[in-house]
Amino acid sequence: MNKKIIKCLVGLAISLLTTSVLLLGITFFYFSFSQGDKLQMLEVKAIVPTIFCSLVFMFSLVLGLKYWRTNQKYLAISINILPFLTLCFISFQTINNLNYFTPFNRVEWNKSEFKDMNTAFTLLKNEELIGKSRKEVLSQLGNYSMRYDPKKNNDLEILCYKMENNWEFRIYLEGKIVREVKVKKSYDLFEN
Repeated sequence: MNKKIIKCLVGLAISLLTTSVLLLGITFFYFSFSQGDKLQMLEVKAIVPTIFCSLVFMFSLVLGLKYWRTNQKYLAISINILPFLTLCFISFQTINNLNYFTPFNRVEWNKSEFKDMNTAFTLLKNEELIGKSRKEVLSQLGNYSMRYDPKKNNDLEILCYKMENNWEFRIYLEGKIVREVKVKKSYDLFEN
């Protein structure tokens, strides 16, 4: 076979190896036994893959430059192909994940069984519900999916709106006034 083709295939193999290590690292980063994440942690989890990809791409770029200087251009280029494409794809995903602002639309919110996560993030980030009464919340958001009254505290009530992938938009009422709003996984009910 032609030496250029062999060098290109070797470069692609190295590229595939570095990209698979990167994706394995991202998978382990996302896999956790924690029972829920706050909005800030979700934002961090959206940025970290891009940082990982940038580091791997810089590593492959340095490696590629080493081969470029020794006049092995095909090897140098092919080493950088997959890390570069992965970096582009994950950067695009990160931009989409961090651009969660969606204005509240009462009709859309009320007709959907699973509430829109981006709208919930917008309500949470803008703190639109903090300080409102239970009656005002129900008139704005409509009926809730579930309601919890923890036995410890008779003054505390939690209204939950279901979202996709077992996420819930939770409104914590204390004395019929909204004290806190969270987006959490459904199985960590009473974690603060």
